[in-house]
Amino acid sequence: MSRIQTTLRVAWTQFDDAYINVGIFSLVEAITFLMTNEQFSLEWIIFRTGCGLLQSALLTDKTDSDGSARTLLLMALCVSCISSLFVFAQKAVQCRFSMDNLISSRTLGEL
Repeated sequence: MSRIQTTLRVAWTQFDDAYINVGIFSLVEAITFLMTNEQFSLEWIIFRTGCGLLQSALLTDKTDSDGSARTLLLMALCVSCISSLFVFAQKAVQCRFSMDNLISSRTLGEL
């Protein structure tokens, strides 16, 4: 237990700018996912659990000298953001077409 406490204290007292990027991308990814109103599937649960575990590993283990784990996490978060943005755009287009159909059906109904 004392080793874990020591490791966490060392991790919390050292500051690295690269972790700001991970935090910002994680926040943006979570917001874009919530904006899409998608249901949680098994794949998303596995993906989010993996990202969370990788973030925890990055915060507690400072031996990622070449940044490969951090790069992997940033790439996964970017792909998730892009995927969520595509879903959001698709839903916006569908909403636009349904509104156009609603307006045109009301206009035709009055004739």
